[in-house]
Amino acid sequence: MEYHYIPDFDDVIEFCRKLPRVDLYILDSLGFPAVSKLATVGMKERGDIFLNCINLTHIFKIATQKNKALAIVINQPVSEFARKEREDNLPPFGENMAIKKFGELI
Repeated sequence: MEYHYIPDFDDVIEFCRKLPRVDLYILDSLGFPAVSKLATVGMKERGDIFLNCINLTHIFKIATQKNKALAIVINQPVSEFARKEREDNLPPFGENMAIKKFGELI
């Protein structure tokens, strides 16, 4: 098994364009490199970053079809930095994705 830690957004894009042939691809926390890049560029470049994020899903789709592989993309939809209080038992995919039953989160 290989593990690649690539914190620079442009390097993530370049690496993903040349994905090796494997049975499983896992992309974890694309948000941090993308947001870090967003903080340093102008408005036109920000649009390019968002389009590149969408393009990454296409790259993974093509790689999985071509290699008969599985792709898992993991991102934390709710920022821990925005929380007022710490919660130890967060629902998967964040509170907004939880199924509501009688007006309450389950």
